[in-house]
Amino acid sequence: MKTSSLKHYEIAEAVGFSDAQYFSQVFKKVYGMTPIEWKKQALEKQSRLKI
Repeated sequence: MKTSSLKHYEIAEAVGFSDAQYFSQVFKKVYGMTPIEWKKQALEKQSRLKI
């Protein structure tokens, strides 16, 4: 997900969720943030490592 250009709803579908909102709820329960927040944080960490 970190390096994918897929949208969160496309990833939800790819992993078997037919409802992207439900995927986001489950993701937040597991990771403590939404898929969008997680991807943003991961990209920020990645960009800091490249410097």
